[in-house]
This record gives sequence, structure tokens and C-alpha cells, in this order.
Amino acid sequence: MSWIDRLFGSRKSEVALAEHDAPPAKTLAVAADNEKLDITHAYLNNTIGRTGCLKGYDYDAILFDKQNYENVLKLFRLSDYYTDADEIIRGIIKEAYVPFACADKWRLSGADEKIKQRYEDYYERIDLKSFMESFFLQYFKYANVYTYRMPSGRLTTLPVHYIRIANLAVNGEPVLEFKCGEIRRSMIQTYGETALQQFIDDGTLESRLAAFPPEVAVGVEKRYEWVELNPKNTYTAQDSKEEWVKYATPFIGAC
Repeated sequence: MSWIDRLFGSRKSEVALAEHDAPPAKTLAVAADNEKLDITHAYLNNTIGRTGCLKGYDYDAILFDKQNYENVLKLFRLSDYYTDADEIIRGIIKEAYVPFACADKWRLSGADEKIKQRYEDYYERIDLKSFMESFFLQYFKYANVYTYRMPSGRLTTLPVHYIRIANLAVNGEPVLEFKCGEIRRSMIQTYGETALQQFIDDGTLESRLAAFPPEVAVGVEKRYEWVELNPKNTYTAQDSKEEWVKYATPFIGAC
């Protein structure tokens, strides 16, 4: 449960489970509205999948310069390719690691049974099970997971090929930047420049990008290539790395 604890508790949250956080003589309630969230997913035209022949990848050059953002993307592409193409790697990750990581039911501690049930309802409301499957698949595939807590309280994983890590950290968490320029170009390709401008003018752009962090809609509207995500809503999980690699070097994050 440590990864869930870190995800929900790495910052002082508006929801707290520990008894000492509860106000005196009151019952702590979390997610009182148990109505299922209307969860929107985005399906991107530009995927992380490889293009061309594997011979086009110079492994030595990539590994000698992992700080280069383009090389980070190549490592992600190779990880994605081999997870699908190699039956041993695919079996280990998709049929062993991920199911095993999601097999044990989470255990809540502290507070009372009523409060614990509120949390159980909240986890069901945000579809935590599906989030865990996506989280661990990306962790074992890329050794990196970038997550965002949406305004609704739902947790979502972000596409690794649209994220880069900035050269600073806030409270030990690296600041993430999202490549919203790709989202804008994809929308223009789908709808056209005129239609996109209409979405901006009539205020429907945010609803059309509801699957992405709200900062992305702002970036698309303002024609930014990259937009910084609110550090209070982001969480980065990485395999073991040196501290300077995690937090101090631009674009680091490759497996």
C-alpha cells in the first residue's frame, strides 16, 4: 500500500484518514457522494509506437546520452515494442507482474469502520482498480509513471511520450511539463483550424479536453508547445535512480 499512501498522502490533502487529522467530536467524511464519476478517456492519434525498422535505433548512442529528451522517447518506444513483441517480456509484465501487483486488496488502517467504508466508496467512485492496472503496467514497462489528480478527484496516468521532467522539484516531487502542442496539432488535423478556434471562442475547449489536465486546455488555447502541470496535482513514480537524476537534470526519466 505504500505507493497509494504516497500518491494520496505525499502532500497535505483535503482528505485525511488518520484519526489525529479528524476534527474533535466530529465524524470525518470522505467522498460523501458515492455517485460514479463520468470518466473520460482520450485516444490519441499519435501513439508511442515505433516507426520504421529497429535497426534505426543506435543503442550505444541512446544509452550514452539518456539525458537527451529524444533519447528518452526512444527508450520508451523500445520498452513499448519489446513488451508487445517479446513473448517472455510480455508474459512477465502483463501476465505476472501487473496481475500480482493488483491482486491483493488494499488495507486501510486508522479511524473507524465508517470512515474506512467512505474511503472504499471513494476508491470505487474513481475506479481505482483500473487506475492501478494502468499504473503498474506503465511502471513495469517504462520504469516511469506520471499521474495527475483531476479536478473531480479522479486519478489518471499521463502519456509518457507527452511528458518531460523540468529541471526543478517542489517538495521532492519533480515538476512535469506536458507537450500540449501535439494535442493542438492533433485537434487541427481532426477538426481543422477554424473549428478549433470555434471551440476556444464558445468555451467548449475544456470539455473537449476533459480527459487531460486542465492546464492542457490553457496551453492549447494559448498556442504553447509545453505547459507546466500544477505540482500539487502530479505524482511521479520511478524505478531506483540517483537523486540528481530524479530531480535535478532536464528531461530525465527514462528507464
